[in-house]
Amino acid sequence: TMTDGPLALPSGSRVLVVDDFKRTVAKALKAKSLRRASWNRFANGQWHSSAWPVTSSTAPPSSAATVRLAATKAATKLAVHAITPMLEPGAPLWIYGVDAEGARTAVELLRAAPGFAGQEVAAMFGGCTVAVACRNNELVPAGTLEDWATATELEFQSGAVRLPWCVYPGLFAGGLLDVMTALLLQVLPTPAPRARILDFCCGSGSIAAALRARTPNVRLTLLDADAIALEAARENVKGARIWLSDAWSSAKPGARFDWIVSNPPVHCGLQPDFTVLCALLEGVAERLRPGGALFFVCQAYVPIGLMRVSGCRLLRVTSDGRFCVWKVTAV
Repeated sequence: TMTDGPLALPSGSRVLVVDDFKRTVAKALKAKSLRRASWNRFANGQWHSSAWPVTSSTAPPSSAATVRLAATKAATKLAVHAITPMLEPGAPLWIYGVDAEGARTAVELLRAAPGFAGQEVAAMFGGCTVAVACRNNELVPAGTLEDWATATELEFQSGAVRLPWCVYPGLFAGGLLDVMTALLLQVLPTPAPRARILDFCCGSGSIAAALRARTPNVRLTLLDADAIALEAARENVKGARIWLSDAWSSAKPGARFDWIVSNPPVHCGLQPDFTVLCALLEGVAERLRPGGALFFVCQAYVPIGLMRVSGCRLLRVTSDGRFCVWKVTAV
C-alpha cells in the first residue's frame, strides 16, 4: 500500500504524518526523498509532541497526509479535523490501522468529515485496513483543541465529592474514574500536608484531584505522554506542575517525591505491552525521597514478580481477583 500510496508521490512532495509511533512511515518517506511534516499527539522521547498541530504562516500546505487510527473514533475525528486545513486541494489522506481496533470504520469516518471526497478502502490485508479520501475545495476553518472539550463531572468517594471536569476525545476511561483507579484510591492513605506527589501517567488528572481533595496543600506534578490528556489535566488540577514525557524520558532530572501514584497502561491497542510499567519500576528508586513510596494498580495477570525493581521492596497491598494494588518502597 505504501508503494501505491505515499511512496507514489513525486519526489520532494510534502507529506504530513500523524502519530507514526514506530517511525515506519517516516523512514519510508525519507528513503524516497519525500519531505515530511509531523504532528504527534504522544511523546516518545525522540520527537516533539503537541496537543494541536503547530502551524506557520510561511509553511506550505501538504501534498498528502497519513493518520494512524487513534484509540477511539472521536480521537481519530479530532486528528482528521485538526489537519484538514493544512492540506492542499487534491491531497490524499490515508487512515490506517488494525481491523480489531476499528479500522474498517475509517471510510465511514472520512465520509462524515468535511473537506473530503472520493472516500474508499485503499487496501485490506493481514487484519489491517487502509482508507483514503482526497481533499476537495471546501473551505474548512482551522479549529482549536478547545472545540473538542467536553465539560462533565468527576465523582468519587461514593458521590460525596463531585468536581467539574474537562475531557477530550481519546482519554483513557473517557477521562473519568475507571474501576482500577477507584480501587487504588480506596486503599491509598491520606497524604501528609505539603507532600510532593507525582501522578505518573496521569491522564486527565483524576488521581491527583482525589488526593488534593483529601489534603488540599499537597504539591502535585502530573506526567503523561499524551499532550491532549495533559491539557485536560492542566484545566482539572489547576496549579499542578505539568510534565509531557514518555515515562521518565523528559522528566526533570533530580526531582524526587514522597509519593508516586499511577495507573499505568499495560496495553498498546489490543496487545499486552508492559513497556511503560517496566520503565516506571526501573526508574522509581531514584525518584523517591527518603521514606517515599510508589503506589500503582494493574491487572492481576501482569507478572509484576518478574519485573526489575532495583533497590526497592515490593508489596501487594490488595487484590480483588481482577486487579492488584502494589506498593514499592526504597530499601
